[in-house]
Amino acid sequence: MVCMIMTYWLIALIPAIVMVVNKDKLTDYGFSKEKIGMQIIVGILIGTVMSVLLTLIPHLIGFGEFVDSGKRYKYLWQFIYEFFYCIFAIGLV
Repeated sequence: MVCMIMTYWLIALIPAIVMVVNKDKLTDYGFSKEKIGMQIIVGILIGTVMSVLLTLIPHLIGFGEFVDSGKRYKYLWQFIYEFFYCIFAIGLV
């Protein structure tokens, strides 16, 4: 499970290396330093709220088969892992 998350970060290393070799800056790719902390916090909050509303609540009230994309969660830890996997491995990379 940990290796799956690490794999995505290793994939992200290649563009980072290319960026360093080319001496590019994040502003060259459309990122700005203006209120970056607030942007990250808002993004995390929106993702969390949407995940809870659109995935966790339907699972808890018995409609999990409609929102699980073929993944059958039997335990809460499975949902929590999938959430962190999607946010911190796939989403950030």
